[in-house]
Amino acid sequence: MPVRTYVIGKTKRVLIEPPVIACVQTVERIISRIGLVTAIIMLPLMIATRTYEIVMRKVFNAPSSVLQYVEWEAFSLLILLTLGFAYVKNSHVRVDVMRDRFGPRVRAWIEIYGFAFLALPLAGIVIVHGGEYAYAAFEDKERSALALFLPLRWLIKGALPFGIFLLALAMLCAAIRNVRYLFWGPGGPAPD
Repeated sequence: MPVRTYVIGKTKRVLIEPPVIACVQTVERIISRIGLVTAIIMLPLMIATRTYEIVMRKVFNAPSSVLQYVEWEAFSLLILLTLGFAYVKNSHVRVDVMRDRFGPRVRAWIEIYGFAFLALPLAGIVIVHGGEYAYAAFEDKERSALALFLPLRWLIKGALPFGIFLLALAMLCAAIRNVRYLFWGPGGPAPD
């Protein structure tokens, strides 16, 4: 097990990282890679699609609804598959009026209770029902009516439950780090 030395005040404390923290770090790396790969693929696709669509519309007077649809879908995938990444990196938008006024221990408790009583139940509902919705689209071989019947509609519908699953995993990692902080030692409330 990895050993880390922390200096708290004038004393040194040695903390043996439990295996669960190594698992948390692995999960956070996976979530980060999924978000990064998604961004690397979707951002250039969106830029190229938008540029091509503007040129076709303004220069050649030949607008295309298919390209606009592709851009919308790429944007949806970008947002949904990078939610967990944003949470892991603490880059998500916070609208906390009171949270910043509290100390680190209270913030850690807020994160734990927020995950357990708000985020986890809502994520469970979205994952279950969104998964059923995506599976039904897969079974029916659903195609998009808007963009000349583009295939793989289930993939776009499946991105919602998968993205929320990644977000819930990221929040679970933060909750585990907060429990560790509250009961076993150094560090600070996650995400921070």
